[in-house]
Amino acid sequence: QSLHHEFLSYLNYMSPTETEAAVRTQEIATISNAIKSKYPDATAHPFGSFGTNLYLPCGDLDLVIISPTLDALDQDLMLRDVASCLVRSGVTTDDKIQIISKALVPILKFTTSLSNISVDICFNMQNGLHAVKFVNTYKNGLSASGKLALRGLVYLLKAFFTHHHLNEVRTGGLSSYAIVLLVIRFLQHLPRCRKVLQDQIFAHFGTLVFDLFEFYATVLNWDIAGMTVVDEGRFFVKLNYPNAKRTRLYIEDPINRGE
Repeated sequence: QSLHHEFLSYLNYMSPTETEAAVRTQEIATISNAIKSKYPDATAHPFGSFGTNLYLPCGDLDLVIISPTLDALDQDLMLRDVASCLVRSGVTTDDKIQIISKALVPILKFTTSLSNISVDICFNMQNGLHAVKFVNTYKNGLSASGKLALRGLVYLLKAFFTHHHLNEVRTGGLSSYAIVLLVIRFLQHLPRCRKVLQDQIFAHFGTLVFDLFEFYATVLNWDIAGMTVVDEGRFFVKLNYPNAKRTRLYIEDPINRGE
């Protein structure tokens, strides 16, 4: 029972305030206006944790810029030009922006001048927006207790992976999206979790914390099993899925099935 109350206290402490949410919304508008000043057809859309409202106050802000005009430009030219727009508009400064053009998904990475928020911008990639819609649809189908469980366990895992320096995909860690999928699959799987998804008031969140770590650390054999959250979720033998053989930890992307 004590851990239950600690879980709720942690959730309350880590949840962003209305002011923090408003600051991020303002930053999105500022970034959008800066890019629109040269590319009027550009629109900025949040995805990732801010799009699903599962972000931490210290977390990065992920944005995708949708613009047919930008999409028609040479990639390196486009990245440099948008970076210049952001610097000229005072959104960031030359020493705080980085152009990452050789990544699988090229991005601009910078820190804002106004509120010192770390921002990652990609261009004309719709997958992140589809993922936000998927997660939000799942969230909206949960009970009040289910929403608390999802948010609290996501926050807890994010803090855990950050503490162990396993929160960066490029260095072998897990993305926020993967963490959300882990929690969704956990809530889909265990009988105790199915109960919390139905109850409006649930008094045993502490047991879910133990169950989560026990299940993923000692019960599930990641060498053999992969997982998906599609259609109520399931685990499967990785050998039957060619794409799953390439990695020890396999979490299927519900937007790009088979990946």
